[in-house]
Amino acid sequence: GTIWELAAGASQITTLWSFSGGNGGAIPFTGIVPDASGNLWGTTLGSGSDLATVFKFAPSTGTFTTVGVLASGGNSISTLATDASGILAVSGGNIFGSSFTGGTGSAGFLFTLSATATPGTAISALTNGSFSAGTISGFQPMGSLLMLQDQAASNVLVGMTSLGGSLSVGTLFEAVVAGSTATITQLASFAGTNGGRPLGTLLATNTGAGQYTLLGV
Repeated sequence: GTIWELAAGASQITTLWSFSGGNGGAIPFTGIVPDASGNLWGTTLGSGSDLATVFKFAPSTGTFTTVGVLASGGNSISTLATDASGILAVSGGNIFGSSFTGGTGSAGFLFTLSATATPGTAISALTNGSFSAGTISGFQPMGSLLMLQDQAASNVLVGMTSLGGSLSVGTLFEAVVAGSTATITQLASFAGTNGGRPLGTLLATNTGAGQYTLLGV
């Protein structure tokens, strides 16, 4: 896979970075997100000997860093958590993400990682941050991940799962994050008639006082 750009006024796509496989990661399945300084952050799915990773790319210098490597059999097909405006969410110096596989139940997990971690740091699940197959809260998270603040000003991760819920076709979930612990609960289930197995962008409109309207596909 590559990181690429189409410059203003140009008609040719330029490769900014080619993934190298191995520790450099491979198969960037979901989108990149910018931080407040204009760096681009993302995840790779990995395959075989090519590791699933969290990466950072600085367009201004062309510098690529494998910030973290997903442990516990993780493979991420979700973006790193952003705030409601689409900027990388950083809380206490940490960033947040989710893995489609791995964790204590082998059904995916939520993780956190220092934004300035030593390159190649092993990433594992938040305490109580593993999903379990067959549960009402859902499992195998994919697509966008948001970090919002609830009415108690607590950090809450909001995302989508591809399985689980009342009809096992996916859910919207939330996870209240306190330090290195996450508490996962269901917000709503998909039911087939209103969609199922969501994979895509999740948007949040702040309606005030720690409440949001969520939109997705």
